Amino acid sequence: MDTIQETYKETKIGKIPNEWEVVKMKEVASFSQGTQIPNSNLFTENVENKLYRYLYISDFFTDRKIFYTTEKRTNYLVLESDLVIVNTGNTTGKLLTGKTGILCNNAFKITINNESLSQLYTKQYLDSHFYKKQIANILNSGGQPHLGHKNMGMVWIPKPPLSEQKKIAEILSTVDEQISLTEKIIEKSKELKKGLMQKLFSEGIGHTEFKKTKIGRIPKDWEVLKVDDLLKRGVISSIQDGNHGGIHPKSSDFVTEGIPFIMANSITKNNKLKLEGVSRISVEQYQTLRIGFAEPKDILLTHKGTVGLTAIVNDFHGSLMLTPQVTYYRIPNDDVLERKFLYYYFQSNIFQEIIDRYSTQSTRAYIGITNQKKLPLMLPNSISEQKKIVDILSEADAKIEKEEIKKKKLEELKKGLIQQLLTGKKRVKI
Repeated sequence: MDTIQETYKETKIGKIPNEWEVVKMKEVASFSQGTQIPNSNLFTENVENKLYRYLYISDFFTDRKIFYTTEKRTNYLVLESDLVIVNTGNTTGKLLTGKTGILCNNAFKITINNESLSQLYTKQYLDSHFYKKQIANILNSGGQPHLGHKNMGMVWIPKPPLSEQKKIAEILSTVDEQISLTEKIIEKSKELKKGLMQKLFSEGIGHTEFKKTKIGRIPKDWEVLKVDDLLKRGVISSIQDGNHGGIHPKSSDFVTEGIPFIMANSITKNNKLKLEGVSRISVEQYQTLRIGFAEPKDILLTHKGTVGLTAIVNDFHGSLMLTPQVTYYRIPNDDVLERKFLYYYFQSNIFQEIIDRYSTQSTRAYIGITNQKKLPLMLPNSISEQKKIVDILSEADAKIEKEEIKKKKLEELKKGLIQQLLTGKKRVKI
């Protein structure tokens, strides 16, 4: 790629090189709506491999639940390489690709019918923030999000010479492939960690004798104790969530700079505490509150709405105030219970199944402090074994984190390339 001294012209989508065009999608593409198939004609098994897959929007993200139909509606068939746009719902306007089947009626297929526009280039543009900004402006009228063919046809797209389009698409697709490969490594590493936790929290390290307990098979010399038992022994000094009732901070109390107010969504699915974008309260209000003051080394557990996510408070997090959605578990020292052992135990399938049973006893997922004290925890009698288990799982986490950092860098790289290449600020050599 070279930065070339170019002359630019103003267009509906900003400055582009003089020899580029800007066209509406309706001028270069056609749109075909998906179809609705009644539930009575949908099946969860593909008998003798003779049925056709029916694609809901969710099927482009997961294969968890697949439906098939006997109806061969070939006019509504999409292939993996086709460009599909969500027509209605929370993801309206989103580009979907990578699946083959009969398309549902909540989406439509884009067919490029102009030889001067590359489909791969179009795919990259429809996945860019330039396109998403146009869609946001279209949908800004309020009400149920709905795009429609007419609105999609009014979307502007920059059109460099075809050879340049192909080169731009090739460069961006190469980064996409690297991102996809990294995502697969991350998923494989997470599955490995999941398997390690299952083995370590049921077999321990180096044990030959085991016993059955109410939470499953564990080494013979391990204990299963309630949280309340560990509180009484002083192994856990306290568990506490945030302030309830009239003293609970309200949204009108939030300030731009202040003490982070930790909600369930402040803990990521990767079990890390995320302070970017959290609500905050003033130092003055923080000092008037009664409970919920999280400290470094506390183990956090979400217990309302989103239940079962966990994180460790580190020194660099500073002062934190918990909401009634999050509980801290405070361990005074590591003589009996290693803090990170509890952190990883909270992530295990064993504990997640237990907390799921407890929390679904109410209409909304919730497990208050009283019921948290009833939760069973496993306790290896050897602190050195706990530390070995922590070391193994920490190493697995480090590998995942390394790949996630790599993925983030690749995503930033692509974002920068899109900004440069789709505006012509940087031109590619043909």
